[in-house]
Amino acid sequence: MNRRTSPRYSEPRVSVAGDAGSDDVFVWTGQADSVFRGVPGRDLAWLDGLTVEHLRRGLVLAEAGTKMRLDGNGIVSFRDADGLPVQAAGTLTLAGRTLHFSGVARFAFLW
Repeated sequence: MNRRTSPRYSEPRVSVAGDAGSDDVFVWTGQADSVFRGVPGRDLAWLDGLTVEHLRRGLVLAEAGTKMRLDGNGIVSFRDADGLPVQAAGTLTLAGRTLHFSGVARFAFLW
């Protein structure tokens, strides 16, 4: 997926809410503060030009016990204390810019 084919390329400073019953994709470059609110499904946040290490350094999850899991294909998903898949909420802050998110099932990386 690239910027031309992404259904939601968002910046600068924008707030996006997912559509009920669909799987939404949100792209964040870290260049502006943004908000993404997913809905039940498999909502995905693409991190454009960022790495797993950026995610590890800047991620704060809202729910205690939620863990980040790096899948073999480079997709980051979230698990609860029992190891079951969950949608995550929290913030990702890089260089003073923050993405506030909720209802995100996965993060992926665009290079």
